[in-house]
Amino acid sequence: MTRVSAQNNLNYGNRHPFIKAVPVLNKIVVVITVLALSLTAFQFYGQNEQSAASIQYFKPNQISLLDINISAPIVPLGLKKDKTLQVPEKASEVGWFEKSAMPGQTGTLIMVGHYDSETGEGIFYKLDQLKIGEEIMLTNTIGEEIIYKIEKMENYPLDNFPDELVYGNTAYPSLRLITCSGNFNAELSRYSHNLVVYASRK
Repeated sequence: MTRVSAQNNLNYGNRHPFIKAVPVLNKIVVVITVLALSLTAFQFYGQNEQSAASIQYFKPNQISLLDINISAPIVPLGLKKDKTLQVPEKASEVGWFEKSAMPGQTGTLIMVGHYDSETGEGIFYKLDQLKIGEEIMLTNTIGEEIIYKIEKMENYPLDNFPDELVYGNTAYPSLRLITCSGNFNAELSRYSHNLVVYASRK
């Protein structure tokens, strides 16, 4: 996901309750798009807890996308007071929405990353170079490696973003990687689309 600076809140529009744009501090060329999860979004995440108490899951710690030479630390993201998603402070980090699933857990695991920054490429700058069938490896906090296989990649316009399809829970362990894509609108200080990578546990 591309978002380069952190704190401002410029709505993308009323039709998309989950996305906000953030203008870059002192720069117009770099923007980051934020998942702004409203209270209604919590219905998507309410089913992530496993009924089997014997199964234990651990938070993600590292992401590896070997096919595009990416390895990055993962930071947990919560919601701000306005119910929008926090973003990674660094362009080199990937953010995990901590109300979504954990690695290997049934449900949808949501991760976002910067497309670019005021200093150059963000961690997900080459995300569109991934291909269907390639693998995403998540390492959790106890060193376990969980592999997801890419099923499809979609670019969605911000004014027609399929919220439930992207954020909604699945009946199997799934993963979404999200960043900005499309054309940059300098007047609005935002990109026109979001790139979403869909993957499921291998």
